[in-house]
Amino acid sequence: LLYHRAIRNVQEFFHLYKYLSALELFRVWREDWPPVSVSGCQPRNLQWPTAPSSFEDWETMHLSGVVGGASLGPALLAYAGRSTLPKAATLVLWHAAGAGLLVALAASSHLARHTTGMLGKTPHGSLKPLNLALFWPYHAALRTKLGLQRQLSSEPIWNRVTADYYIGAWPSEEALVPAAQLAVLDVTCELPLQVAAPAYLALPTWDTHCPTVEQIEAGVAWSERQVAAGRGVLVHCAHGHGRSAAMLAAILIARGDAADVAGAVAMLVAARPRVRLNARQQAGLAAWLAARKGRQ
Repeated sequence: LLYHRAIRNVQEFFHLYKYLSALELFRVWREDWPPVSVSGCQPRNLQWPTAPSSFEDWETMHLSGVVGGASLGPALLAYAGRSTLPKAATLVLWHAAGAGLLVALAASSHLARHTTGMLGKTPHGSLKPLNLALFWPYHAALRTKLGLQRQLSSEPIWNRVTADYYIGAWPSEEALVPAAQLAVLDVTCELPLQVAAPAYLALPTWDTHCPTVEQIEAGVAWSERQVAAGRGVLVHCAHGHGRSAAMLAAILIARGDAADVAGAVAMLVAARPRVRLNARQQAGLAAWLAARKGRQ
């Protein structure tokens, strides 16, 4: 009897989960799809968007929508199995749901600039143990996703853009760093530094967002100092497609390697074809350019 009751509850809430997830994805698609052009002026097409079909498509969606939708799963399972599952299992499910919802809220457009420290990223690149324990479900899901992506994708971890600059995904071990004595510019707030680096700068930014104007300016100045000291610079985020591309695009413009955002993105795409800036990242670069022109 308990078994059939649990199955019935799971079926009922699975239908509710599909309904809520569909609403969330509809909201996200309306916000982020179709992706805008490099100029940020016109959409690439006016066709109704189709469902994301690859890891790269999901990366352009809003982190809060993806994580918030995913966190409904353990919440509904915990509720459906509240009278049949062991209490420990129910608590784990509620913990996973709560961690996901907190990340979704923190990464929302209105809060993202103020909550990048929530996961405990330190200036030295480590994650504080307490924060890691509180948000372990999010970290476990993220590491699983990154691992699957690397198994299924033929894309290299890093690509060389100029003689001094590299763009790449999170280097989870020393073997994934392109060269020794390479300075690391890290624009993630969710992944720790796992490699030895003679110089390191953390500019914590939520996935699918853009570093702030102040962060971009700090990253540009820091990277120029590293190159002047004779070091190459690896700019990385989780996948090497969005946050790191926005940061490196600003560096290329500041160095004079590119005249504008379109030119910088073209250089990045030539080196790493899956680079794609979403609307928020293009808007962030536009704000940085406007602030830079205002100071000149």
